[in-house]
Amino acid sequence: NRSRQFDHLPLGSLSLHNLASASIHTFRSMEYANVGSCLGTLDLTGTHGLTDSILTNVICSGSFPRLQRLSLKNSRKLTGKAVASLVKLRDLRAFDVGGCFNIHPNDVIEMVQQHPGTRKGTLTEIYAGGLGWTDVALETLLSFTSKNIKGLGIG
Repeated sequence: NRSRQFDHLPLGSLSLHNLASASIHTFRSMEYANVGSCLGTLDLTGTHGLTDSILTNVICSGSFPRLQRLSLKNSRKLTGKAVASLVKLRDLRAFDVGGCFNIHPNDVIEMVQQHPGTRKGTLTEIYAGGLGWTDVALETLLSFTSKNIKGLGIG
């Protein structure tokens, strides 16, 4: 496996915070350069060109195998399809989809239920504010995360 040749390297961080010009080409270039093999943290907060397709077919397709923290906050084009693809990021420990108004609490609940980190107790931080959480949705999320959750933002 090509990505495993980088496992011995320390994990880095990359922020594309509010990058207005990001496109599929930006993320494909990162993929071809094996940038994702060395990233533990990726901040895509407010990245205007970020779409379900880019998240599903590039970031969650195996090109970022060691990703532990991912911020998609205020990435307004993303939908529940993008959230569902996060289940493929097996090392994910923390994610933020707050302010993504096309994502609903049930999208977050379904992904967290299916994510391997939930069963292993390694998915410990969930930030999903501004999505219209109800008491019932919050209770559902906490019913299977409360033992391991260290950070939660739903306000």
